[in-house]
Amino acid sequence: MAFIVPSSVIKGAAFRGLRQYLRRTCDLGWIIELTPEGNRPPIATRLLGPDVGRQLSILIFARTAHSAPESPAMVRYLELHGTREEKTTALAHLTTTGSHWHSCGTGWQDSFLPAADPQWAEFSLLGDLMPWRSRGITPGRTWVYAPSAEVLRTRWRTFLAASTEERRDLFREKENRTLQSEVDALPGFPPVPCSLAEEIGPCHEPIQVAYRSFDRQWLIPDNRLLARARPPLWQVRSDHQIYVSEQDAHEIADGPALVFSGLIPDLHHFNGWGGGGVRPLWHDDQGSVPNMTRDMLEHLRIRLGIPVSADDVLAYIAAITAHPEYTRRFRKHLRQPGVRVPLTADSMLWTRAVTIGREILWLHTYGTRYVDPVAGRGHSERALVERFGVRCLAAVRALPERLAEHLDYDPRAQTLTVGSGTFAPVRQEVIDYTVSGRRILWRWLNDRTSQPRNKRRTSSLDDITQASWNRELTLEFLALLSVLTGCVLMHPEQDQVLTDVCRGPLIGQADLAAAGVLPVPESAKKPPKPTRAGTLPLPDS
Repeated sequence: MAFIVPSSVIKGAAFRGLRQYLRRTCDLGWIIELTPEGNRPPIATRLLGPDVGRQLSILIFARTAHSAPESPAMVRYLELHGTREEKTTALAHLTTTGSHWHSCGTGWQDSFLPAADPQWAEFSLLGDLMPWRSRGITPGRTWVYAPSAEVLRTRWRTFLAASTEERRDLFREKENRTLQSEVDALPGFPPVPCSLAEEIGPCHEPIQVAYRSFDRQWLIPDNRLLARARPPLWQVRSDHQIYVSEQDAHEIADGPALVFSGLIPDLHHFNGWGGGGVRPLWHDDQGSVPNMTRDMLEHLRIRLGIPVSADDVLAYIAAITAHPEYTRRFRKHLRQPGVRVPLTADSMLWTRAVTIGREILWLHTYGTRYVDPVAGRGHSERALVERFGVRCLAAVRALPERLAEHLDYDPRAQTLTVGSGTFAPVRQEVIDYTVSGRRILWRWLNDRTSQPRNKRRTSSLDDITQASWNRELTLEFLALLSVLTGCVLMHPEQDQVLTDVCRGPLIGQADLAAAGVLPVPESAKKPPKPTRAGTLPLPDS
């Protein structure tokens, strides 16, 4: 039997059951990756025509007369590169044998990708270090987010002024959210007095959330508006919390492999599409119950011979993974979604990485976490801006209606022009900063124009946009430029510590399994209980 399928089938977590079924039912399998270039590849490479921009694969499976269901099928893999014509020719001459085929893993649910090399397989999965994973907020409608709280209030007033039928059209009803839906309030917010059809009062005060990587936007924290609010993420929201955002459904193209925020992330926070996972640092809102097992923390303490806290582990993860060199070095392995972290067994390397990671986390959270004035990490956006020296040399008088495809940047003068305004010094690496293909600066500015390009709309309420540039936007943009500048300046140190860790002694998966740390117990993967009387105990192994 043969299929042409989206390439998520060969590596996505949602298709583990299908891969297990094929391995158990069949004896031989061949996987032909038709678009190794990724989603939306160059048109000339699209085998099925210019309109088919999905990443696709051919799956061929066979069962022999002596089938053995207790043994997994032998699966081989290859990629087709080149133009449409070159791929067509290659397919016409392809045989089922030869050195161009690579053996896949043999685990029942393993991806249909070449087996990982032994070193990568010994690195710790992020899920082993931080077991509880959620998805981010799924709003189901785009108008509940905006670059400013005032835009949201204006949209809400427009919604209230509409008739019931008009409200239904503006709201965009879905199965689990209609104008008549009665839902619980989000944890930490006042009860909802009535349905949206009956609502006449002001909206809940908007709050900042992590809309996209390095892009904080505002949200109306009203469960009536959100398709899937993910209440456990709100339950653990606090000034102590840090959310780790990962793209664990698709491969990562470039930039950092993980990003961090002190604010609750959206479903597509990592790079704007494809979903992804969120792993909170803390399992409670007091910052006392870490999203790590006691056995993991204790084993790291024993092996390293130094105290190890949950804060330290997160800082170590940030130092190792949150930079482009990690993604470049392990690009081949990251085709199978899921970040792995090499754990050093060298206490001096560990301490060095933790020091670097504290700086990274301070930057990613806009100066709100890992504050240490002695180390130059003040508790404010202003401290960020003052430290890195980025200035607004000429004020932005008005928003451009639409942003040009490329930013107006002078690399010699290191000056970025936005409308009538100029900002400097801005490094070329800041202009070019991406997270898995998402251009951070361009996207941030685009969302703050009156006519954003390539912006999804779900309602005419989305047409109520930012009307003018103001002092708050200038300060936010300076903070963003400063954060990215700080990240770029840390890349060489992160590159070096990653190299040193990979060359040195490691605490591998086998070591953790032998010590009883792995596998992580299912109880540690669960969210906090909806109602609690006091502090939750630390998850045990």
